[in-house]
Amino acid sequence: MLSAVTDLSLQSLVQLILVPVLNEFHFNGPLLSLAFNVGLFVGAVFWGFACDIWGRRYVPTHLVTLFLFNVILRWPFNMTFFIAGVIGLAAGGAPNFVGLSSLMAVLAFGVGGPLFTSL
Repeated sequence: MLSAVTDLSLQSLVQLILVPVLNEFHFNGPLLSLAFNVGLFVGAVFWGFACDIWGRRYVPTHLVTLFLFNVILRWPFNMTFFIAGVIGLAAGGAPNFVGLSSLMAVLAFGVGGPLFTSL
């Protein structure tokens, strides 16, 4: 559930910031959406394979093993939110349109993963 909310809210965020970004940086509009969608695609492919290799394991019922399962063993899922959080903060201070587009692509790389790593 959290992964779907994150994915959809950040896609809506790109559309919300598009007009102010275009007014400030004077660039073509579809390039920001293109960068975000390319990042989503690459992230979905990469994190999908990563969770198949390292992340998907059975869900334990014991409280201590449940904590270890969520924090340590599911590191691809946790890493996607870490990437999205850190890069999202950095994208807020992007100095130009190329930097913002690049950071949004990396942000989308992190966001593209939780849908597949949480299954």
